[in-house]
Amino acid sequence: MDHLEYLQKQSKLSLVLIWHENRSSYLSCRIESHKMVIRLHRMFASMPMLIWEALASYIFQKDKKARVVLKKAAHEYFSSVYLPPKPLLSKGSTHHLLLLYDKVQQEYFPSMDLKIEIGWAKKQKRSQGRCMTFGCFDSHQRQIRIHPSLDHPSVPAYFVEFVIYHEILHAILPSAISSKGRIQAHTKEFRSQEKLFFEYEKAKSFEKTFFNSVFRRVNFL
Repeated sequence: MDHLEYLQKQSKLSLVLIWHENRSSYLSCRIESHKMVIRLHRMFASMPMLIWEALASYIFQKDKKARVVLKKAAHEYFSSVYLPPKPLLSKGSTHHLLLLYDKVQQEYFPSMDLKIEIGWAKKQKRSQGRCMTFGCFDSHQRQIRIHPSLDHPSVPAYFVEFVIYHEILHAILPSAISSKGRIQAHTKEFRSQEKLFFEYEKAKSFEKTFFNSVFRRVNFL
């Protein structure tokens, strides 16, 4: 029995199954012309029957427990997938990210072979009220991207180092998934490790004031 045939047995409507590679929306359904169109990420093609049973329960019965099973399966899959990193520049007009990364790595993670690339994220147009992220760690590409607005003389090097340190913690500390299927990146262990940064209080103080006049909300990803 193939995937479509299995799902079809659970549905009163005719089904159309479309495979895709979109990580941000790995499962979606809609009804059109008396048919249900199901869009699934290709990762599900190789998953065991248990996951397909959860798919059927979630799609046709809106089972919340099945939703948690699917989120955990997707999280485990994407955490194990590696993609080539995007080409990014690490040397800015004020801060050289690679040099700062090497300093952080040697001071806090001297025995770890992190194999992480780092660079300035591409500039994007800012809309009013947008949530800004100082940095992010892409687990699929093993790459840290830093917001280009931090490449400014008014931003001290210790703060950029703190952002880098924060993102490295994302790389080495696994996220947790709650019983409701919510991914918790900033776990208790994460927050504890974050406070070990030498200038933690100073960096957090700078974080609270920097860009507040421009952005309504500033946070880490």
